[in-house]
Amino acid sequence: MPTNIFDNIVKDISHSYYEKYAFHDEEYSDVRNEVLKLQSQYEDMPLSDEQKQVIDSLLKVHSELCDECMEKVYKQGLKDCVIIFKELKVL
Repeated sequence: MPTNIFDNIVKDISHSYYEKYAFHDEEYSDVRNEVLKLQSQYEDMPLSDEQKQVIDSLLKVHSELCDECMEKVYKQGLKDCVIIFKELKVL
């Protein structure tokens, strides 16, 4: 959960770049198509409502974890850029 203005900026920027570039990436598209295929198979499986709820919860939490990881990596990348620019005396 973002706690300051820098975190909010990173969250907005990382998600906008993700949407802009990932959807046009062939590897991303291949993986996304595989996810959609598996999702269709999952929906056709004879699982109880309780089993589906557990799986849905697991996938939701995993997705949130991936989002959090992406934001942290992007934030660290921005910090690294500032360090590099300071070393190069650009900042």
